[in-house]
Amino acid sequence: ESVTINKGSLDNIEKDNIVINNIGVIGKINKVYNNSSEVSFITNVNSKNKTTVAIKYNDEIVYGTISKYDYNKKELIISDIEYIDNMEVFSLDLNNNNLSGLLIGKVIKIEKDKNNLSKIAVVKPVVDFNSIKYVCVMVK
Repeated sequence: ESVTINKGSLDNIEKDNIVINNIGVIGKINKVYNNSSEVSFITNVNSKNKTTVAIKYNDEIVYGTISKYDYNKKELIISDIEYIDNMEVFSLDLNNNNLSGLLIGKVIKIEKDKNNLSKIAVVKPVVDFNSIKYVCVMVK
């Protein structure tokens, strides 16, 4: 759920920088060393690494947090949102570094949560996390 890249603090890489490839968002920088950094994928949804997202449809925006990743189906789960067909999911930069709006995936269906109390969105990421070859770090 993470990968090490050969760029670090000497290359102006900082913790929490967004990491993308030519298709969409991969994750963010979790640890930084002088000549390398650890990228934590958005599929890594432990309590310390939550990815906040914006889901857009026309002029409507719904906010959420990626809460789970289904490795067998290769789908992200976002909790407590309403669904409109083919809604796109984008990065949301809470630190105001102008990194919002980077494509993460598309909502493919809505299901009830395991307690039947709220709805969850199932999102198909645009990135295939099993075949990442090159990445780009978005620095300030």
